[in-house]
Amino acid sequence: MNSIDHSFDYNSQEFKTPFFHNNLLEQNTFFNNEKPTSYTEGVIPKEDDGKKVKKKPGRKRKRENDKKSEHNKFSDDNLRRKVKSLTLKYTFYFINKKIKDVYNGNIGEGISKKELKTINQKQVSNATIDFNKKFLGKTIKEIFSVEITKKFTIFNKDYNKSLIENLMNEEDENKRIYFTKLFNLTFLDCLKQFRGEKNYEELEGFALFDNTKEIKCEYLEEYKEDGEEYIKELRNYINNYENIINKKNGQKKMKT
Repeated sequence: MNSIDHSFDYNSQEFKTPFFHNNLLEQNTFFNNEKPTSYTEGVIPKEDDGKKVKKKPGRKRKRENDKKSEHNKFSDDNLRRKVKSLTLKYTFYFINKKIKDVYNGNIGEGISKKELKTINQKQVSNATIDFNKKFLGKTIKEIFSVEITKKFTIFNKDYNKSLIENLMNEEDENKRIYFTKLFNLTFLDCLKQFRGEKNYEELEGFALFDNTKEIKCEYLEEYKEDGEEYIKELRNYINNYENIINKKNGQKKMKT
């Protein structure tokens, strides 16, 4: 295989093209005029006969600045979604850059272009525990072989699946071996590379989340307005994602 340039220009316009639309928080945020979800009950003496009657349920007061009492970007499900979104975003960028490198820029044009297209959002938006436990071991091939977004009207919905299969069955042995190894890596492998824990040969040049590492992740620069506290909490979720997922209980099956 020809020598491949592993360097990335993470400040390029191509790299900053949106991959996942981060509207999950807005979709899941509770509004101020929501219906009350919890109540307090008490008893008061009735003056005419001395009997006690139940007090009508009243809305439980929210503590100010109590992050646990509201659904926001610090909420567990939104942090878990963000970890998935960022990891898949940089995996997507990495794969397309690597394809371009391996083929020395000769990746074709139009519907024949060797380039992954943006996939639908179902895998990212799914925050159920059972799904995400299985997702840890899902391969890159499986993840990106799902249907592409409907905005690509001239492309077949299985475009990514066909491209990945073609890359893994390349006539050139070196290309075939590399892409087979790459697409058989799992989501957890990519996450470990993203947080700097592992260094897989097939993922050499992959972005790292922590800006103290050799390669700076674009996210930290783009989302400084999220605040240091949020970045710290997100880093915690990235570094402990599989432990957080595996400690949670999945949906209980109903007894028949």
